[in-house]
Amino acid sequence: MSRCLSRLPFAVLVVAAMTSIASGAASTRPASTRPSAPDLSTPRSAALTFADAMAREDAPAARSLCVGSQQDLDLVDAIVAAIKARQKLVVAARDKFGAAGASVAREEQTSVGQQMARDVADAALKIEGDRATITPRGDREEPLKLRKVGEAWKMDMAAMLGSEGPDRIANTYRAMAKAYDQTAAEIQAGKYKTAQEANDVFAPRLNAALSGVIAPTTQPTTRP
Repeated sequence: MSRCLSRLPFAVLVVAAMTSIASGAASTRPASTRPSAPDLSTPRSAALTFADAMAREDAPAARSLCVGSQQDLDLVDAIVAAIKARQKLVVAARDKFGAAGASVAREEQTSVGQQMARDVADAALKIEGDRATITPRGDREEPLKLRKVGEAWKMDMAAMLGSEGPDRIANTYRAMAKAYDQTAAEIQAGKYKTAQEANDVFAPRLNAALSGVIAPTTQPTTRP
């Protein structure tokens, strides 16, 4: 999983990446392939179902597997959009620069959903009434929080976010998606002669997004 994303407060959704975010090689499964009936009967199976939706970049399915406010669910959309945008950059860099292009978006062999599935399968599970916590082994990820709604277990967005506001985190992912999209378009337009040139521009662009430099509208327009 990508370390930069894993250090964000909502890393739990990406229990792997959100990373460099998802991987090209591992996300070749057709997005239209959906399980006929999601298994939400246990916290672990629900988390695995959510991981599968993330791996398929299926935002509507991922949203349906979560419980939370509209802002919480909008965050899921922002995460999936960032995953898709990163994949565009991976493909653009690989097509333009060949093997050297992997250095631009830090292409990995394991997707967000796949790494999350591995972590969940090996994680410790604690159930307390209608609440459950799945804690990955080691210190790589934050715990996953789930809540039982009726007979179905779902990802508990509010519990995982804690004091972090979903809007701010969603804006960070939107900024990341913009950085991925912009760099992919520039590569396709032939702006960079080498992968190193592309990365020299992309790296600070992504760091700015991760640092909270999201959009002019979120920053003061005048000095005190």
